[in-house]
Amino acid sequence: MVLLVALMPAVTLGAPRRAVDFRWHAPSSCPDEAQVVDMFEGVIGAPVVREGSRLTVIASVRQAPDGQHALRLWTVDGMETRQRTDLIMKDCERLARAAVTIARMTMNSAGSTREEIVEEVVEETVEAEASPKKVNVPATVATAKPPPKPTVARRARPRGALRLAGGMSAGILSPVDSLFRLTSALLWPRARLELEVSYGPRRRIRFEDPAQAEVRFIAGAVRGCRVLRVRSVEFPICGGFEVGAVHGRTEAFEQDATGRTLSAAILFAPAVIYVPHPRVGVGLLLEGAGHVVRPGFYTDDHGIIYRASPVSARVLAGVEVRFH
Repeated sequence: MVLLVALMPAVTLGAPRRAVDFRWHAPSSCPDEAQVVDMFEGVIGAPVVREGSRLTVIASVRQAPDGQHALRLWTVDGMETRQRTDLIMKDCERLARAAVTIARMTMNSAGSTREEIVEEVVEETVEAEASPKKVNVPATVATAKPPPKPTVARRARPRGALRLAGGMSAGILSPVDSLFRLTSALLWPRARLELEVSYGPRRRIRFEDPAQAEVRFIAGAVRGCRVLRVRSVEFPICGGFEVGAVHGRTEAFEQDATGRTLSAAILFAPAVIYVPHPRVGVGLLLEGAGHVVRPGFYTDDHGIIYRASPVSARVLAGVEVRFH
C-alpha cells in the first residue's frame, strides 16, 4: 500500500474548495521545503496561502538510525487538529511525493479519518493505473463541471549559493602559496553547477641569485558536481575546466620586464560539506589540476626562468550561504 501511495502520479482532482497552507519539515537528506511546496502548488494549480488560510497541512519527516524516513502528516482545520497518516520509506523523495498526494486528497476529504484518506489514495492509484485517461472525482467535489486534465508537478527549481574559501596551493607560483576563491553555485538535490574566481596574491620567488620576480595568479573555472548525501553531510564529486593567467615582473636582469602568461587546466575536486542549517554549509575542498597549458616566463638571454608544474594541488576551506 505504501509503495502505491509513493508511486501515484500527481493528478489534479479538482479545484480546491478553499485556501490551504502546506508546511514541510524534514532533515537535509530530504528535499527542502521550497521544493516540496513547489511540487504541491503544481499539483493543486494554485499557490499556498501562508496568512488567512483556514486549513493547514503539516508534514514532518524523521530519519531513523537504519536510514528509513518516517512521515507524519497533520491537518489543522480551524480549532481542530488531526493526524492523518504515518508512512515509512527509504527514499525521502518518494515520501515527499506521497505527502503531496495525501495533502491534496485531504483538501477534499477534511472530515475523513486517516485510514479513509490512505484507502482513497490507494483506490485512486489503482484506477489511474488501470485507465490512465480517466480521472475520478471524489464525492465531496461538485461534478457539475468536467474534471480538469491531469496536471504534472513542476520540476523543483534550483537553489542558489555563494561560497568564500581560502587555503593553500602547490605547483603554480612556488612550492606552497596562499589561494582565495569566490564561488557562486546552483544547487539541485543531487547535483551542483559552480562558477568561481580564484586569486593567488602577489609573491616574490627567486630563480637564481640575484634573479627574482614578483608573480600572482588569477583564474576562472566552471565545474559540475554529482552530490552524495548522508544525513547533514554532502559529498560533491566535481569535475571542470579552469582558465587563468600568471602575471609577473622580473628583476635583476639586464632590464626589468613585466608580462603575463596563459594557464589552462582540467580539474578534479572531491569535497565534503557539513550543512548544520538549510541556508549554511561549511566545507573542505581537495582539488587536483592537470595543466593543459603550463604558465611560464622566458628571456632571450636566460631562457626559461619560471614554469609551473604539470600538476598542481589545492586545499581550501570555506563557508557557503544558500538561498532560494
